[in-house]
Amino acid sequence: MQLGQHRCKYIKHYNGRGRFGIVDIEITVSNTGNSVIKSRCQWQQIRADFPNFKETNFHKSILKNIICAAESIFNKYTMPMPIVLTIKDIFFLPIDTSPLHLGAAIIIGIFDRIESPLNALDLKTIDDFITDNEHLEFLANYKTLILTKRINESI
Repeated sequence: MQLGQHRCKYIKHYNGRGRFGIVDIEITVSNTGNSVIKSRCQWQQIRADFPNFKETNFHKSILKNIICAAESIFNKYTMPMPIVLTIKDIFFLPIDTSPLHLGAAIIIGIFDRIESPLNALDLKTIDDFITDNEHLEFLANYKTLILTKRINESI
């Protein structure tokens, strides 16, 4: 288990289009006995370019998608120890990023940081999940994203 601050990435090209998402997280040990997700996102990347930035419902929906992606992992897979996953910042490119790309970044990052990286089949499953859900205007149903990791067994 790698505690501390980490950058989670999902960067791919698919059918000539970019897929880009980066989420900065911090992982600490949970004192409550349960894994939890906290948002401390300050939108530093956007604020650097737009000093008068105000968080809108659009930005809140992006953050909610990332939280839903992380919750789906916590609900389906047992962490080696209870953790606090804090979302610190989000990086995206307006033309090449969808909320699904950021969800993929955090899912991949969680497994990398608990030292149980996803295999090629799981990464393809995530790619297919994004392709199948790109048309959605609302949150994707991450419950339907099933990876080869054993569900509700310690990773």
